[in-house]
Amino acid sequence: TRFKLPPKKGGRWVRRLIYLVLTTIMLGMYGIIWNRQRDGVYDCTRLQVQFGDGYITTLPVFSGYYAYTRAEYHDGRPSYLDKDGRGVFRYCIHMESGYWVFNHLNNTANVKSIKDMCTDYLSRSPYTPGFSIMDTPSNTWLTKRSS
Repeated sequence: TRFKLPPKKGGRWVRRLIYLVLTTIMLGMYGIIWNRQRDGVYDCTRLQVQFGDGYITTLPVFSGYYAYTRAEYHDGRPSYLDKDGRGVFRYCIHMESGYWVFNHLNNTANVKSIKDMCTDYLSRSPYTPGFSIMDTPSNTWLTKRSS
């Protein structure tokens, strides 16, 4: 037996209205989430870092807590500073991908501003497309030997 559907009576505009309402709600919610992410609401606000002394003996001095600074974004990612404002984690973009770097700001390291850290760093992560520093593996960071 064949079943027959009842004839359509003006259902086309109802479907379009429902589609329009659902699309508007979905895009509105996406906009709210995008705006909150851009403002840093979902970011990690504090890191606990433990450096070993296997390669650079001064690195354990910089172990401790690093706070998220909403005021300072570099290459689209937040920076993390220690309580003294000397040790800094920041993101650097190189070609299509980027990596996180660590250095301390002082005159002897020739790093006087956060902008210099992409080329002159003590430690850096592998290339990572992830937004958060927490997305990088903690055991594969590269360190430079002091010359």
